[in-house]
Parts: sequence; structure tokens; C-alpha cells
Amino acid sequence: MSKNFIISSFFIFTSSIYGQTAVEHYNLGIESDKAENWQGAINAYTEAIALNPGYIKAFVNRAFDKLIIGDAIGAVADLTKAISLDSKLEDAYYYRGNAKYDLGDFRGAISDYTTSISLKPNEAGKFYNRGLAKFELEDFKGAILDYNKSISLKSDYSATYYNRGAAKVKLNDLKGACEDWSKAGELGDANAYELIKNNCQ
Repeated sequence: MSKNFIISSFFIFTSSIYGQTAVEHYNLGIESDKAENWQGAINAYTEAIALNPGYIKAFVNRAFDKLIIGDAIGAVADLTKAISLDSKLEDAYYYRGNAKYDLGDFRGAISDYTTSISLKPNEAGKFYNRGLAKFELEDFKGAILDYNKSISLKSDYSATYYNRGAAKVKLNDLKGACEDWSKAGELGDANAYELIKNNCQ
């Protein structure tokens, strides 16, 4: 199964009214992110948090960088802290869902994606990623429903068709799977044509 997360929206918050030294460290984190120096950014956000333990934006940005370097456990911890400070951070739930997925906590991921969807419902990536998690739990009908919604919001993402096809196979809908793989191929997924060659002739 193709596991390609759609990042909801890469966001780097700008500084606001926090103490000057914390802001300086925070801004260093932003500059490090721009340079793709993820560890440097993490270090800078850590300094900002040490000076201002309620700096929500630093927690969220640090979590995003931890996800990039593969520290899913650290990302969950930072996002949980951010959510405890502001329970309406829809992106925080989304990214925590991604981190939980990486950790194999598919039910936890689904819960976070669902909360994020309730706060901001019209983003294809949230439904796509929730579909991936449902697939892992063998909820193939639920996965297909999420892929359908994702496609209704973003119809040109090949991985959604590819994975919907995989779910349809699990429900013995080979014709539907082949149609989805054909669409994925049209959108540039060469692996889809291999599946068609092996399963749809």
C-alpha cells in the first residue's frame, strides 16, 4: 500500500507578543526551518520554550520538525502539550494523527484526524490519511468512504485512487480496483500500471 501523507498546510507561525529573548530564539527556529536545518530549528524552539513554557507556536513548529526527522514520540508529546494549551488547534490534531500513525497507533490516529476534520472539514489530506489508518485496521469500507471524500475535495492526487483500489480488492471489487489503478496511472503513478498488468488483464 502506498503510504504518502498529504501535509495539510506547512505552517510556520510568526512571532507575536512574547518576551524578546524567546521571540529571538523562535525566529532563529524559523530561519533554520527555511534552511531545512531541522535539528537547528528544534534546538531554537527548545530555547524559546524554556524561556516561555506557554509558547504554543514553538511547540507546534518543534513537533513538525520532529516529525520530519522521525521522532514521532517527541512530536506526539509536543502536540499534546500544544493541544492542552489550545484545544482548537486543528493542525495540531492532524499532525499528531500522523505521528500516531507512524507509531502504529491507528485508532489514536483516526481519533485525531476526526477531531481535526470536525474543526476544519474541507481538507482532502485529512480524509486520505484517516483512510490509510482505517485500512490498517481492516475497515476497508470506512477507508473507501474517506478516500471518496478526499477525491471529492482533491481529484488529482494519484495515491488516493491507488489506495482506494487496494481497499476495493479487499472487498472483492476487482473491477472497481482496476478502474482506480487506471486513474492513478493516468495521474502519474507508474506502480499502478504494474498492478493492472498483474491483476486486471
